[in-house]
Amino acid sequence: MIRNHSRHGSRFPITLGGGGYSVNKSLRFRSSASAYLNRTATSITNTYTLSVWVKRGTVSGNGRIFQFLNGANTSVYGALGFYNATDGLVWEFIGTPYVSTAQYRDPAAWYHIVVNSSGVMYVNGVSVRTGMSAASIASGSIMTIGKNSLSSGYQFDGELAEVNFVDGQDLTPTAFGAYSTYNQWLPIAYAGTYGTNGFYLPFTNTTSTSTLVADSSGNGNNWTPNNISLTAGSTYDSLTDVPTLTSTTVANYAVLNPLANPYAVTIGNVNLTTSNYPVGAAAGPTSTIGVSSGKWYFEFSTVNNIGISADLEVGIIINAYVSSTYYTVGAQAFTYGFNASSYYTRANGTYSGNLGAAGLLTTTDIGSIAYDLDNRVMYLYKNNTLLTSLSLPAGYTWYVFSGSSSSAAQSIGANYNFGQRPFTYTAPSGFLPLNTFNIAAGTVTTSGTFTGNLSTDGPFVFLNGTPTAMTINGNAVTFGTHADKLANGFKVRSSSASYNASGSNTYVATTVGAVFKYEDAQGNP
Repeated sequence: MIRNHSRHGSRFPITLGGGGYSVNKSLRFRSSASAYLNRTATSITNTYTLSVWVKRGTVSGNGRIFQFLNGANTSVYGALGFYNATDGLVWEFIGTPYVSTAQYRDPAAWYHIVVNSSGVMYVNGVSVRTGMSAASIASGSIMTIGKNSLSSGYQFDGELAEVNFVDGQDLTPTAFGAYSTYNQWLPIAYAGTYGTNGFYLPFTNTTSTSTLVADSSGNGNNWTPNNISLTAGSTYDSLTDVPTLTSTTVANYAVLNPLANPYAVTIGNVNLTTSNYPVGAAAGPTSTIGVSSGKWYFEFSTVNNIGISADLEVGIIINAYVSSTYYTVGAQAFTYGFNASSYYTRANGTYSGNLGAAGLLTTTDIGSIAYDLDNRVMYLYKNNTLLTSLSLPAGYTWYVFSGSSSSAAQSIGANYNFGQRPFTYTAPSGFLPLNTFNIAAGTVTTSGTFTGNLSTDGPFVFLNGTPTAMTINGNAVTFGTHADKLANGFKVRSSSASYNASGSNTYVATTVGAVFKYEDAQGNP
């Protein structure tokens, strides 16, 4: 379904696919690694425009996307980032925060953010804040991407793509983006000049970490990488997770969903690692993308050497248990996958086999799962060796999940790779990475039920698209108060029984946006 165009004003249609502009790379900034970039400006810049595509990792935090100090005067600075108190976007000038009214808590897709020296901030082509003060960027100013310029604080956790900084021009988003035929705001190639201090970072040259952050504007305004990795494995930070449907291996990728994490399992590395299960038999996060057809492949490695008592579990689960507080392998019907004790399950929640020592993984092992939803069979691999295959029931949407079946808290976890970084092994023939290029478009679910918990940290409900207006239990939803509006569904935020009763709740989406395949990250309201 195509969304109403009126909220965007005039559009600039482009064609998805061959006729559109394709982004090929993004750079991951892991807050746990204190990742950031820095450079020093060479001349005074009074007029400028910053354009950047952002995919959030940690939701709720004061992560700085971009900051500069005005020369030696460290009391004069400008900074763009997320505002912890409200999850709004903030432009901070000399300690005064200019915060957007809208909240941005969507980890499943990409935001386009533009800030210019006229004091206007835009998200996805729409103005969200005006009247902001701005400082000049003087010669000798320290510029940083990914953290505070003054200290180690305010680490950004997320991904950035298509970073354009234009010196000497006050531009609007139409210089960097346009609406597609699905009314999705997407990147276009910037065709203008950059000015003396301008730069363009496409993050495409992976020869070294220095070439990865080299300026492609022609100015040679290169950046210095700090704690960015091109080492193969879970720390590899050059990703093919991007805001365009570029190819089967380059698109918006699935990550672990921090909004579908009922036991607050620790998630890191920009939503690709779990590391701590705080209570026994904890249900960990599920993936941001669910699928009901097709052939899919992902890999994982453990964050520590696990044994019989660790009980880490990795597999796939049906939609009925997303945001459930208990859905480990064998604990519920229709959960399939690895258990650290080497069990696996086949049907109705009963452990149906034991792989023994062959199924145990250490930190040097790679586990992988290939699941064929057309022929309803799942394959479990260790270091590319097939361990077993399982039959799957028909008629469900499936999500990757991470859990623990231990009766006690566990300092365990796994690093996940859905294909946004290079796979260790070649996927079986016909099996694809889990991204928006490869999924079917489908339709947006407009009604259904969910199990509530009377908490402001309510359940996440996957709709395969965005509700733009909805009711819960017949009550009108105010987004940002009762629920978050997301690219792939909604997250309940109310402890009121009117919206999040303990037990069954009914929702109806009265209007919807595009399906998830063609959707931007969303803001509230």
